[in-house]
Amino acid sequence: MEVEVAEQLRSDEGQGLNEIASDCHGACVVWHPVPVHDVRIRGWDDFFESERDLEMNSMRSQLEGVVRDALLHCWDPIGIGKVPGASDEYDVYLPKLIEMLLDGDDQKAISTHLSKIESSSLGLPSHLARCEQAARSLLIVYHRCLLCPALNVIVDAEIARGNSILDTSCGGPRGNDVVVRLENPVTATTPIGMDRRNAAETSEWHEEIYDHRSGSFIAW
Repeated sequence: MEVEVAEQLRSDEGQGLNEIASDCHGACVVWHPVPVHDVRIRGWDDFFESERDLEMNSMRSQLEGVVRDALLHCWDPIGIGKVPGASDEYDVYLPKLIEMLLDGDDQKAISTHLSKIESSSLGLPSHLARCEQAARSLLIVYHRCLLCPALNVIVDAEIARGNSILDTSCGGPRGNDVVVRLENPVTATTPIGMDRRNAAETSEWHEEIYDHRSGSFIAW
């Protein structure tokens, strides 16, 4: 496993976008991590402002794919997820959901929005549990889009060996620091430039792998 992770990290080195399959409660969701480490500090001149706009446009473009896949695999109220040619069935709902994710809306708000779509737009009885699960999945794939590629490789390796994601979050001092909390300890070798360390006594986990460049980490 350590060799596989190391090889994957070497192959990902320097790539801006990486297509990796992520487990979404039993379904395969394709996501594309986008480098957004320093978007927050760019903006003091026209050049960097333009670069930030391009990066955010890239983020929105990548989110269209992961949100579309999550809706088909983890929500899908009319059951067309496996129908050929129906992958764009829920595309009309993408802009609002992407806006909610980028604005930092929580699971409850996203779940409520999905529930309203079911009852108002689709004319179906609202299925609260399904909407809550889908909202959780949307937040996970969104946060993994923000997570640096090297940490995502580790998460994918852990999922492949049977580990699972308990939850994810985004915030911290820089605003886009991502935390992915796993159920079991990570067995992979810690990549260069990251620290494997004991968590603070006040945290909800015991250990973590911290990426100094992005400010994000995996915890368990």
